[in-house]
Amino acid sequence: MNKPGIQEIFSKFSDCPVFSVKPVNQGLINTTFLLTDQEGKQFILQQVNREVFPEPLQLMQNIARALPLLSDPDYHALTLYRTLEDKLLFRDRHENYWRLLSYVPGSEAYDLPPELKVAEKAGWLVGKFHSLLQTADPSEYHVVILDFHSLQHRYRQFEEALLQAKEEGLAKIKPLLGFITHTAAILQEYTSD
Repeated sequence: MNKPGIQEIFSKFSDCPVFSVKPVNQGLINTTFLLTDQEGKQFILQQVNREVFPEPLQLMQNIARALPLLSDPDYHALTLYRTLEDKLLFRDRHENYWRLLSYVPGSEAYDLPPELKVAEKAGWLVGKFHSLLQTADPSEYHVVILDFHSLQHRYRQFEEALLQAKEEGLAKIKPLLGFITHTAAILQEYTSD
């Protein structure tokens, strides 16, 4: 998307003009841009993938509900910016949905961790995220992807994948199979679905 198109979308969230637009090519789901406005403030602008999230408003309501709980000195809080009309999303003339978030200064995104230390930090961050959300009431959140968090569903998918896997693929994961099946058995004790 070109800068005038991005400026038009950004103008639904802010009166300040965009100075620069940089596509962020990591990630597999949403189309993401790093924006810098004329005042030097940076933002993440994302087009929400409607194939993955057919109900983008429900997704954004979940995010808006969760963000106040994600407050801790060890966790960099995000800001979700509403449109100038006080909406969580902007819908363009092509029926695309856009959201605007704060940019975490100095942050880096990886499709694959370049070293073990990065994976460890990511694991710590996921744990912190879950710890901060432990007081959330799940009944107050929309289910945006059916069975996404279902351990039984994920294990059934794993078993189906094993049945369909080719010999060379199975050979590559053979050292992990024992760990996976052992861990899955332990996780079954903690599931309620």
